[in-house]
Amino acid sequence: MDYEVTLIAGHREALLARTLESFTRDVFCNFPIRRLIANLDPFMGDSAEGDRCEALIRRYFPDALIFRPEVPDFGSAVIRAWSKTTAPRVIHLEDDWIALE
Repeated sequence: MDYEVTLIAGHREALLARTLESFTRDVFCNFPIRRLIANLDPFMGDSAEGDRCEALIRRYFPDALIFRPEVPDFGSAVIRAWSKTTAPRVIHLEDDWIALE
């Protein structure tokens, strides 16, 4: 059974890099991942950092579905990402999470 990953993030490249690296190393390798669906809210960093965050996501998930709304709204971000899932199972992430084991 395959999985999708939802990712709720802001324009926080350093945090996002740690999250993607740790989950790729310690979690994703244990599951058949169909795709990643991300919402990059314009929160914290500027548009250039948002571009770098999108590029970072695409290094790990080249076919990711990425939303970049104009206004940050956590609740809408979660609804937006989850409404696009189609896999029977979903792994939900936020950009400041670290896989510890």
